[in-house]
Amino acid sequence: MSQKTSKFAGILKNRATVKSAPIDTEETVEKISKSLPLSKKSGLAKSKNPDYTQVSAYLPSSLYKKTKIKSLGNDMEFSELLEILLTKWTEDKIVI
Repeated sequence: MSQKTSKFAGILKNRATVKSAPIDTEETVEKISKSLPLSKKSGLAKSKNPDYTQVSAYLPSSLYKKTKIKSLGNDMEFSELLEILLTKWTEDKIVI
């Protein structure tokens, strides 16, 4: 009876013989930083920017989905929409 081998056995066997190319850390950092969401004011990712704080809120799923779809259609991040609305509300420009 022959022993069955995994379909990944060849990949794992060859993995030890493959040498990886040296990593250019400056280029890698540049690629990663380009993919992060950036604050328009500072150029920092919001998660690294001390002027921003992450918050959580519970919204009805249907409201969140509608809002997310509309904000994407207007090329706007959800957090940008919240920032605008909350700024107007705190400045008494929106009355609830």
